[in-house]
Amino acid sequence: MEQWYSTNIRHTITRCVFVFILLSLIYHYVSHTLLHQLQAPVFQFAFIDPMYILFSISGLSSFIVQHFWLALFVDSCMFIGALLIILFPQKRFLIILFSVLYFIYFVIYNLYGMHHTHILVGILLAPLPFWASNNTTFTYLWSALRYYTLCIYSLAFFWKVFRHSLFSPDQPMAVLKDNLTPYIYFHPDTTQTALYQFFMQHPGLLYIFYLFAVAMEGFFLVGFFTRRFDHALITAGILIHIGILFFADAFFIEIFILYFSLIKFPMSAKETHSPQAVEYTI
Repeated sequence: MEQWYSTNIRHTITRCVFVFILLSLIYHYVSHTLLHQLQAPVFQFAFIDPMYILFSISGLSSFIVQHFWLALFVDSCMFIGALLIILFPQKRFLIILFSVLYFIYFVIYNLYGMHHTHILVGILLAPLPFWASNNTTFTYLWSALRYYTLCIYSLAFFWKVFRHSLFSPDQPMAVLKDNLTPYIYFHPDTTQTALYQFFMQHPGLLYIFYLFAVAMEGFFLVGFFTRRFDHALITAGILIHIGILFFADAFFIEIFILYFSLIKFPMSAKETHSPQAVEYTI
């Protein structure tokens, strides 16, 4: 029997996602990386991405960051929008408006950060299922977000296998040295540096940790065949990123928003109203 998320469960998921987004925005505020905190930067890095090139050529990105009050207005709208969505999860127009504003922030953040980061992609994509006008479409889109989550970890596994880095014992040592040499140099007396030196002296142990991390990425393939292990996949993903943070100094916590799609929220085949009848007004 086909199942879908009820209206109440959809509202719960909406609130969970946007509480996470609101916390992320607070983190960016504390980190001084919101649009009004970029200090009107000049240099951009569009590379070969058509969307970034379009933003750069149009002048939209520079126009926003060069005008402090406009940048502050966009940032404030994101904060207010996230808060209003938490309070009124049924208002689709708020979610759509927030998505547009966050997309603008996402592109400008990467343009002036001089690097096209991946950590914000989850927050960029997570609101899209809530654009759906009924619960049936929302259920399909939310399921698609789950498969996207499974895909990015599974592809990371295949990338290491087919590029043979999985079979190179020197790979994890190269990653550690490339990312953490500055930290070791400037903080020679910390406990963390002592741990890095220990692993440098025991490369075989470091390689075992690396194999374990790759195996956990491969574990996400199970999710394509059953939802039984979804909560275990969340644990695996968290462990992977804790390892990346420690051994590669790469902070990916904002990608955790995708893990909401792996949580087993209750589904039902019956509602007071048919899912097709539950329309969310713009």
